Amino acid sequence: MQKTNLSWEETKERAEKVVGIMLLRTDKIQQPWKLYGVPRGGIPTALLISQVLMRHNVSSILTESPINANFIIDDIIDTGKTQSRYDDEEYDDMPFFALVNKQQADKDIGWVVFPWEKMAGEEGPEENIIRILEYIGEDPKREGLKDTPKRIIKSIWRLCSKHKRF
Repeated sequence: MQKTNLSWEETKERAEKVVGIMLLRTDKIQQPWKLYGVPRGGIPTALLISQVLMRHNVSSILTESPINANFIIDDIIDTGKTQSRYDDEEYDDMPFFALVNKQQADKDIGWVVFPWEKMAGEEGPEENIIRILEYIGEDPKREGLKDTPKRIIKSIWRLCSKHKRF
């Protein structure tokens, strides 16, 4: 699968585009705008969006709950599952913005690695498997589990792919 490593500069350019759309759609929202960053990737994205808003003379704050926000911010819309969690009455059609939207403009971008993921060493799906192992109380560095994330990803490719990649 194609991997796209976004630089900080590319990420900032995407944040500028998102803010441009936000400004066009939201002229009646009082300042400070309240941003909710979806946990993990949405948090650094919301901070970046907040920084760009400041350059447009719009004050903003981050909220700890989406119910208190004017906008929901994420790094990526991939399958749309995360976005769909915020599509009910509780959030009253709150605008959902992301830097990458694989449902629309970024259909062919492949696997995306954001700068904050590179900094944390989280450049591929193996990191998700490592987190699952840690969650169930395993030590992913112990002998016998070191290569498990790669083996699981390889297995998923084989199970789901129409053609062999390995």
